[in-house]
Amino acid sequence: LHWPARYSPQSNWGQSLEYKQEVELYSGGRADFGEIAEAMGALVKQGKIRGWGMCNDNAYGLAASCYAARALGVPPPVNMQ
Repeated sequence: LHWPARYSPQSNWGQSLEYKQEVELYSGGRADFGEIAEAMGALVKQGKIRGWGMCNDNAYGLAASCYAARALGVPPPVNMQ
């Protein structure tokens, strides 16, 4: 999965790590960690993919994805690029 589709303050592109709640208000309506983990788990179970990983996310996104996958009993992400 490439680029988190949620508000995620990151300093790697010149952004501030300051959390801005007003930005969060405009970034709703997207899949949550559980929905993504469930979809990736289904693809692994169907044999369409062997594993899944994340790119350009942060530690919060990786940890939340792992926790969601474990709670659902599906394979968690196997790498972070």
